[in-house]
Amino acid sequence: MSSNTDPGDDDFEALVRRAVRELPDAPLAWRQAAVGLWPGPLERAAAQLRRVLAVLSFDSAALSAPALGLRSAGGAARHLLFSAGAHDVDLRISAAGTGFDLAGQLLGPSAGGRVEALAEGGGAPFGAELDELGEFRLRGLAPGRYRLSFEVADEAIELPLLDLHRAGP
Repeated sequence: MSSNTDPGDDDFEALVRRAVRELPDAPLAWRQAAVGLWPGPLERAAAQLRRVLAVLSFDSAALSAPALGLRSAGGAARHLLFSAGAHDVDLRISAAGTGFDLAGQLLGPSAGGRVEALAEGGGAPFGAELDELGEFRLRGLAPGRYRLSFEVADEAIELPLLDLHRAGP
């Protein structure tokens, strides 16, 4: 075909618009299969992260009643320390109203990152950016079991399930 018979930009655009209006869509299953051929940005990013599982190295709830006197009487927060490769996670869990607040710090070589808490049963995750010191705070988590994970540099650090519940009388 010579360049003289090629439609101009305006004619070509009109042909495309007409085809979009008049031609039926491909079946839904075909469209989903086509989209599934290429992973989205989140799947690509997750596939490029090195997964590191954290190990609990300290839990203040496992200690017997401290004999530290008045200094130890005021702290109701549970203190956990996890080790994960070149990182440590210092985590404080405190009761807040009918739920819980998590506060802590990701220690080790990192420049920013993100933390997320996802309830075992699903639902929307609680998330926060790590500040310049690796500190974070998640407020208002309902009682339940949560998976806490961090994304920092090229690593995804996952903590074991956290059981957030109130101790009985």
